[in-house]
Amino acid sequence: MKTRIIAIIFFTASSIGMKAQLTDADSISMVYELGEVKITTEKEPPMLPSGTMDTYHTNDAATVSSRLPGVNLVNFGGRGESSVLVRGFDIRSVPVYFDGIPVYVPYDGYMDLGAVNTRNFSGISVSKGYTPAGFGSAAPGGAINIVSRKPVKPLEVRASAGYATGNRQHTSLGIGSKFERFYLSGVFSTVNQDHFPLSADFDTTGLTVTEDGQERDNSWFSHMNLNLKAGFTPNEFDEYSLNFLMHRSEKGTPPYAGTDPQQRERFWRWPYWNKNSLYFIGKKRTGDFAYFKFRAYYDDFSNQLSSFDDNTYSSQTRGYAFNSYYDDYSIGSGVEYNYTGIEGNHLRFIGRVKDDHHAEHNEEEPTRNFRDVTFTAGVEDVMRVSKNTRILGNFIYSARSGLLAEEYVPADSSIDVLAGNSARGISAQLALQYSIAEDHDIQFGIYRKFRFATMKERYSYRAGFGIPNPDLGPERGTQAELKYRGKVTDMLKLDGAVFYALMDDAIVVVYDTITGLNQSQNTGTAQNYGMEFSAEFSPARVVSLAANYAYVSFISLYDPDTYFTHVPEHEVNVSVQVEPTESFDISGHFRYMSERYSTSYGTIAGAFSTIDLQASYTFRKLITLEAGIENLLDRDYALTEGFPAPGRTWFASLNFQL
Repeated sequence: MKTRIIAIIFFTASSIGMKAQLTDADSISMVYELGEVKITTEKEPPMLPSGTMDTYHTNDAATVSSRLPGVNLVNFGGRGESSVLVRGFDIRSVPVYFDGIPVYVPYDGYMDLGAVNTRNFSGISVSKGYTPAGFGSAAPGGAINIVSRKPVKPLEVRASAGYATGNRQHTSLGIGSKFERFYLSGVFSTVNQDHFPLSADFDTTGLTVTEDGQERDNSWFSHMNLNLKAGFTPNEFDEYSLNFLMHRSEKGTPPYAGTDPQQRERFWRWPYWNKNSLYFIGKKRTGDFAYFKFRAYYDDFSNQLSSFDDNTYSSQTRGYAFNSYYDDYSIGSGVEYNYTGIEGNHLRFIGRVKDDHHAEHNEEEPTRNFRDVTFTAGVEDVMRVSKNTRILGNFIYSARSGLLAEEYVPADSSIDVLAGNSARGISAQLALQYSIAEDHDIQFGIYRKFRFATMKERYSYRAGFGIPNPDLGPERGTQAELKYRGKVTDMLKLDGAVFYALMDDAIVVVYDTITGLNQSQNTGTAQNYGMEFSAEFSPARVVSLAANYAYVSFISLYDPDTYFTHVPEHEVNVSVQVEPTESFDISGHFRYMSERYSTSYGTIAGAFSTIDLQASYTFRKLITLEAGIENLLDRDYALTEGFPAPGRTWFASLNFQL
């Protein structure tokens, strides 16, 4: 039966394609080119554009980017955060950038992509396999870059308002203006929710929890985003831009509602979860064959996590109740020098420095401070050796110094300073691109990548059960990839890849069964391999069919009884759009995800499939009315065991564009 299901999924994915997607970005969604990170201007993997992102009712970065092959949606249930895995690698190995600026949290390397409203941005690119040197790092899983908008007309206005089941409301307003040499834009958006509904099939029988199975407990949130941009273009090539991003959030974390006896309910709320990014990006030509691109930024993050006694969220008297505070910031800069004066070559030299600060304390305790400084230098070359052949490669060296790490001593409420530490890493990537025919390209590459251990992995006591390991080394991996992209006919486009990775010095948590303590150590080895396939098929003007399929296997070689979490072996996305007129369209989306491990000791989240439907009508090319249903069949499913996903959800929105 399992073989038959896999065969059906593969046939479906091979027959139709996920349209990446349905239309190109319109003028107000003009891509902010300074924020892109590319290898060259040729044969770049396409971004998931704003026209696609606005197609979906759930416009958060995690859900939208998970429509791409090899990118699957994850819910870190205990934290109430949404994220993605890229070919099985979690977000610590796939750093997140806004316009090429790193925005992941310095302490643990994570980023709540569910809080990022894609209506504020023009596109999302996910680098898998070969990672451009412009990111300043080559982490094992690649990189995610969310690119902002740039106005191109004297006046541009976008506005949206919508409502969904659970009293979910969203509003957004974007205004932009392009002058002869200047441009200005601002986007403001809010998303609020009282709760989300559970499926009518959600069964509370046997659960030793408080969840009643109707409105998901403590599933409320409130998000606000503001993006501001000012740019100066003195000539056709040079450009300078100042950007500000602000995020304000408060939310609840739904408690565990599963059957794993080793899990317990957490009654958590986040009174605030705030992030600000101020950054400058510039590009300056220096002669006929060279230009500089530079970035400088300040990024801060602060939050409060409150743990309560029970589901009344009114008292904090028990041992597990607390108020915890984070206050982090990063300062960084980088420069690229691009040179094309050698025939057939595009050379790039990069330099980066990043200064990370983390401060934390529980209520009535002193603050502990941590500081890391990371320096990176690298070189990249794209060399055309013939009309149909290119070789691309880069070499990146990084050094990180742990300059400050403090620990709290409960016995006398004092602060001790831990020993300093340092780490170094080298990544090297080499790929061959070959055009086997017009509009048919293949690429083969071998990559050696790494990531530094996070502050949390090195210093956390894990609620009293962990032992810090300040000298924890980088996690490394060697990867091989073969991919193909082609246009078979005007109606059919295909894209596929096979890949293999061997991870060594993997960071794993080692447990001592006698003391009950644990420590992060470089003792793991792992094997990661799989394939991706996607296609776009437009048999007629009014019909577009699309799908993608991914197979990923992530296996621990050091301990067969330890499992990598949240990685489905099989996932398929299928989209269909029918557009009878220029003003009216109907679209549907099908997703299947096979079962996944939710814990390293083997708890499983079951396989599931969902169907979403949406219809839209545009009046006079200015106002669009959208309505639809997510999880049409009201399936009871969970991305992570014990944290059920929303049941059937109705939504409607009204959008205006000038």
